[in-house]
Amino acid sequence: MRRFWFPEAGWGWLMNDLITMLPGRFQYHYMENMPENECLEMIFKYAVTDGVPITEETAYLMARLTEGNPFYISSVFRSKYHGKDFSTEKGLRKTLEFETLNREGIIRGTWLEYINSAFPRINDKYAKNIVLYLSKHKNRFVSRTELKKNLELDMPDHKLDKKMDSLLKSDIIEEDRFQYRGVQDNIFDKVFRSRYADDIDKFEPEDVLHEYKAMFDELLEKYKKLSGRYNRYKGAFAEFMIIRHLEDDAFCANDFFKSMMKNLPEDFNFLQYKSVWSYNSPPLHSSEFQIDIFAEASAEKYSMIGEIKNRKAKFSIKEAEEFRKKAEELVKLENPGKIILFVFSTGGFFKNTRQYLKKHGIAWSSDKRWLDRMH
Repeated sequence: MRRFWFPEAGWGWLMNDLITMLPGRFQYHYMENMPENECLEMIFKYAVTDGVPITEETAYLMARLTEGNPFYISSVFRSKYHGKDFSTEKGLRKTLEFETLNREGIIRGTWLEYINSAFPRINDKYAKNIVLYLSKHKNRFVSRTELKKNLELDMPDHKLDKKMDSLLKSDIIEEDRFQYRGVQDNIFDKVFRSRYADDIDKFEPEDVLHEYKAMFDELLEKYKKLSGRYNRYKGAFAEFMIIRHLEDDAFCANDFFKSMMKNLPEDFNFLQYKSVWSYNSPPLHSSEFQIDIFAEASAEKYSMIGEIKNRKAKFSIKEAEEFRKKAEELVKLENPGKIILFVFSTGGFFKNTRQYLKKHGIAWSSDKRWLDRMH
């Protein structure tokens, strides 16, 4: 039995065709959007891979505005917008507006291709009007009676039920006990409304720009209130910056970066590493673990294994012991040769923790210049 994974919206007709043509061969498994922590990790990894500057603030905004949708995130990074800039709120907003409204936008083009495929299947003049109405009232569920009355649908209930079922299979409306609403996807909603703007009373495409600005302002205000408590965002940003420095800067400014570390071996120097990434234990490994940074070098040089804490609290002995155990598992799996363990903690270290790190040959740093951009 084959298993195929489809995102929660956008592939209903494709899955229906597969089930129809090959009955009993496939199982449904819907993929929901990613949780915030995974979404943020994906954003920072894209930024590292593509060499795109990004900030804690704009990463938070991107995670919220894309609602954890991997396709939206990758499309924003691949956008053709000439002013693409994720280091500022305005740059991110303009890129998302381009993706939503411009005919060259990847997101817009993909959704419109799907819509153009779905509507002929539904094959009825009322289909677009139903979706437009539900889009306009997407914050509540709408009954069939309301649809028939307000849209003047001249058809019996069984034909309307069949039509609504077809729209449900297209994944652009939702249903709950014969009540319907537009899909709860703010980006799809804007693409659809901007495409069919002339069919919506008192709607102008420019309204989408105002809506994005309002959403950005609301999220920025929320971010400012929560930033002190959102350690996962701060931690992910610290990992992102240190990875970038190890990839691009430390080798070229070896003495400067060494000056920010304590307890390094005398023969240690930063290198042009083979790879620098966050490491996760392989599937079915006996003990699941995650290493914040693994900078892999050739066997005769020092590879670096790092733990990153971007918070006010000091780093404890218990955390140091847990880190050592994880690092030992990584070494067993990857056999990197010479290694140096290091801990970065913006909150500093307890005195006995520093003694522990020194005893076990683990380097450490609390120097916040690691989080600065090189100019």
